[in-house]
Amino acid sequence: MNSRPLGRSLDPLPGESLNGFLLRLSSRLRVSPVQLARLAGIIRPAAAALSNRLLTNLDADGFATFARLSGAEAAALTLMPWADRYPPVARSLRGSGAGVSRHHDSWLFAPGIRY
Repeated sequence: MNSRPLGRSLDPLPGESLNGFLLRLSSRLRVSPVQLARLAGIIRPAAAALSNRLLTNLDADGFATFARLSGAEAAALTLMPWADRYPPVARSLRGSGAGVSRHHDSWLFAPGIRY
């Protein structure tokens, strides 16, 4: 994760996802969302797109520092707040230690949009 915070940022909107926040912030900063994610260190430099897996794998504290958010605001952009209500989210968040592979329930990450 990039340790240097942005010069300016935005407040997250109620119910906003990480992808929506990155899209709004990248528009404000006049960079692509992928380039912004690379600067934040949340995707690899060679990555060509954002992954929905960031909704369960995000280093919320590191991203909060980068985007000038509180840890709670950064976590709210992910699926983390839903873990106590939806068992598939909790299973996907479990096993965050080193060397532990995460299980991702397929319904969390649909391959396309519904409409």
